Amino acid sequence: MTTAYSCPYCHGELSPPTRKKKCPHCGKIMYVRTPYGQKQNWIREEDLLAIETEWITKKSEELKKSRETENKIQRDNVRIWFATGVKSIKVYSGEDDKVCDACRVTHGKILPIPTVREVEGVVENIPIHGCSNPEGCRCYWRPENIF
Repeated sequence: MTTAYSCPYCHGELSPPTRKKKCPHCGKIMYVRTPYGQKQNWIREEDLLAIETEWITKKSEELKKSRETENKIQRDNVRIWFATGVKSIKVYSGEDDKVCDACRVTHGKILPIPTVREVEGVVENIPIHGCSNPEGCRCYWRPENIF
């Protein structure tokens, strides 16, 4: 039997991973996990935490990059809204139990943007200064008044 899978302990040949089981060669318990960016494989029990931690770290980094992109879009939107006649915007928080105090206080505020100076002041506060959400600020802005 030729296969690309082997026991993480004794390196004996194995079938593709499906679920936790004992190695037929050495009798040790093997687990099935997918290391980040790799294919599903047999792993040792002592590697479970490292793989889980790697997934959490990578997903957190991806979420942070996504939040940074969303913040850039929000900043661009405020500038576009101003250029198209919007005179004020309203701030909304995530409105759930993950909202930090800084974002909770800002929720519902209406910010005037009558001049370029005010627009840049608003843009500088995206994301909300003092946001303590470990996932990053999830507040968003919407046009309030169009004149």
